Amino acid sequence: MPSSSHRILPSLFSRNDKDDQLTDVTFESGKIITAKYVVGADGARSVVRQMAGIGFVDPKTGEQGDRVTNLSQMVLADVVYEGKDHDFGFMGTVSPESFFLSIPMPQSFNELLAMNGQIVEGQIYRIGSGVPLADGEIPRSPNKEYLQSLIDRFGPTI
Repeated sequence: MPSSSHRILPSLFSRNDKDDQLTDVTFESGKIITAKYVVGADGARSVVRQMAGIGFVDPKTGEQGDRVTNLSQMVLADVVYEGKDHDFGFMGTVSPESFFLSIPMPQSFNELLAMNGQIVEGQIYRIGSGVPLADGEIPRSPNKEYLQSLIDRFGPTI
């Protein structure tokens, strides 16, 4: 992995003029790339996170980074999507308001539940979503309507 002094850091993110589902990333060198997804995995000082306007709160110390956002609380749940047959892989979105992840669980997860008497038909997905502080405290056991509201607000459009 290159040292931080050798990294090429993006200096600007903007929505692509021709396709609003794409992002143009301009680097310090002037090079521009167009991408469907931009992923930052460089921790609390993430350039991608900062440029997207997503703040950071250290979970151990409570110290606030550049600003407080919904990364202070999140919900996780295992769901089976209803309606037409859903057969998609990993999906995720990130915005200044929140993030949303949907990850298909392996078939062995269904089999494990069945061994414990809980038969689940269909693909199980583990979802995770940031919940804005303005929404208040997350329910201890979020119901279907609550989870659906998070999917509708922060999930990807398919």
